[in-house]
Amino acid sequence: DKLQALLPCGSLNDERQLPPAPARYPNPFPRGNPHFTGRNRELMRIHSLLHPPRIGAQASNVALHAHGLGGIGKTELALQYAEQFQTAYPGGVYWLNLAGFDPERFSADSIEENAKHAWAHAVHSALGEQIGLTVDGKNKPFPADVLRQKLVKHFAECQDFLWIVDNVPPIQPADRRERILADWQAPAAQGRTLITSRDSLALAGYTPLALERLSHEDSQRLLAQYRPPRHDTEKRACADIASQLGGHPLALTLAGHALDCVHGNSERPYADLLHELTTRAAVPVLENLAERMRPELGDKASG
Repeated sequence: DKLQALLPCGSLNDERQLPPAPARYPNPFPRGNPHFTGRNRELMRIHSLLHPPRIGAQASNVALHAHGLGGIGKTELALQYAEQFQTAYPGGVYWLNLAGFDPERFSADSIEENAKHAWAHAVHSALGEQIGLTVDGKNKPFPADVLRQKLVKHFAECQDFLWIVDNVPPIQPADRRERILADWQAPAAQGRTLITSRDSLALAGYTPLALERLSHEDSQRLLAQYRPPRHDTEKRACADIASQLGGHPLALTLAGHALDCVHGNSERPYADLLHELTTRAAVPVLENLAERMRPELGDKASG
């Protein structure tokens, strides 16, 4: 009752209503993991980095580069951020997938032109066929340079929007990489850009955010999302599995599916899975291989 009395009334009564959810492209977004857990700190970190204090014209074209090992959960984290914070972007949330772009297929002289084509294809996939914006009157897609001009003009009149560029591959040489990633940014000052990549090299114009493995506690919580441990023995086995898998989200997700499907009818699913991991010695073999490759690959060896 006390809280109810504090709510605004009269001309401010509409403040009680949440704003309508913004447009989201494409529809549907990539399918999220219903067992997502942890990462609350990273979600808030993303939001604070994308919304720094504004002074005059500062904080325009804010861009964030989330990077980490393969399977560390970059795409899932971006998806969860888009889902949970979409009301902060009344201009919409836009998802571009660059997974199909492989820079190693192209020479250094042609990589920028091919990067434009890959970006344009991702934009067309995200926005669909919109006459005058992505296609002409004959439904023919605009070339990359024309498309960017159209987007700049269109988004200049929009409210704040989120521009997610997922699965950005490592690109060389460095000078071309910076020009390409500058072109892939949100096409207006009101846009916030979030890119995900395995590439950990610093990128001009982007604030870096390194994604680490899950904590031991969050690793156990993720496993428990698939199959809650029922007694102390199962809890100890759950902790041992989480420890063996080193907090790697994809490995933990696969283990969770094994608990749910492979050992679904077992009376002791965690103990059975732990025995299977130990017997096969899969994790120690991979760690040994990573150590042997570390002189050449550095920290990327674990990935």
